[in-house]
Amino acid sequence: MKGNGVLLYLFALTALIVLAVLIAVSGHAFARTITVDDSGDKDYTKIQDAVNTSENGDTVYVYAGTYYEHVVVNKSINLEGEGADRVTIDGSGDVVNITADWVNMSGFYVIGSGDGQGCVVCH
Repeated sequence: MKGNGVLLYLFALTALIVLAVLIAVSGHAFARTITVDDSGDKDYTKIQDAVNTSENGDTVYVYAGTYYEHVVVNKSINLEGEGADRVTIDGSGDVVNITADWVNMSGFYVIGSGDGQGCVVCH
């Protein structure tokens, strides 16, 4: 009988440790998807606001529209547009400035970058 009590105690202790670890990392272990729509139907209407709220590992998903802004990506996130034929970022100068490592960007048509003559298509 004593052996069963020790086993039960060790099992309970192990379960508590695993639970404590899961609670401790839960704020960082699960990536979120933050949505952007210029019509106001999603989390944000501006890409930069969504990037500012994001954390490393999150995805910022941008729905169709034209976004007149400059975007600075300073976190390791996925910046995903609904498609280069559907999502345009229109600015001047540095339209999109990526300052972090491990950034994935796709699905955008970027115009007004640099001298204003060229464009970038991110598939």
